[in-house]
Amino acid sequence: MRLPKNYLAQRKVLTDKLSPAQSPLKVTLAAKAGDNHQVYIYDEIGVWGVNSSDFVNAFKALPDGAVDIHINSPGGDVFDGLAIYNTIKHATQETTVYVDGLAASAASFIAMAADKVVMGRNSRMMIHDASTMTYGNAADHDETSAWLNEESDNLADIYAQRAGGEASDWRALMRAETWYGAEAAVEAGLVDSVQGSENVTAPGLAALALVKETISEPSENEIDYDSITRALKEAFQ
Repeated sequence: MRLPKNYLAQRKVLTDKLSPAQSPLKVTLAAKAGDNHQVYIYDEIGVWGVNSSDFVNAFKALPDGAVDIHINSPGGDVFDGLAIYNTIKHATQETTVYVDGLAASAASFIAMAADKVVMGRNSRMMIHDASTMTYGNAADHDETSAWLNEESDNLADIYAQRAGGEASDWRALMRAETWYGAEAAVEAGLVDSVQGSENVTAPGLAALALVKETISEPSENEIDYDSITRALKEAFQ
């Protein structure tokens, strides 16, 4: 299916408004942290922010070594996003995405490309259907509507590749514009872990399991609340 003229016209307007001097490189490369290179996507995705050409050129210029990609972006252009996604997905380096603030829309499926995805404890992720502006007659709107549905199905497949399940189920979540906190994203399979929670979750669950087991055990003796208190304190230290 060819791209609808609505999308092409909208992209041309944006491109014409931005001269090369007005579109600086917004992919920030920081010094190595330990053995890893750091890449920051802290802007919209597309010609008005982090465009795919800048990202690919910056990414390919990195020396050998693992790459940490930090994201704080509301999303943007779907095709710039797909180009960035595929650059990360097919990279020879080991890649880890860190969602530092927000990974919404195109930024959320870009995050799916990394070998490992980590969300900050209080960061957010959002997935939704593709959208664009339309104008013209009924045939123009029908063409755009069909393209948006096709592209949204394509993006739903990306989430399914990462998290499992059917693309149709992810499409339903996209239609509803679904927001995830860090723990919810882990449960959904979109994210591997929550940064800063590694040493809290497991002991906490273990302590709660101990309490449940102790209280549920039938006994003629009184419950030893002092032992339970000590177990909780030890678990959360």
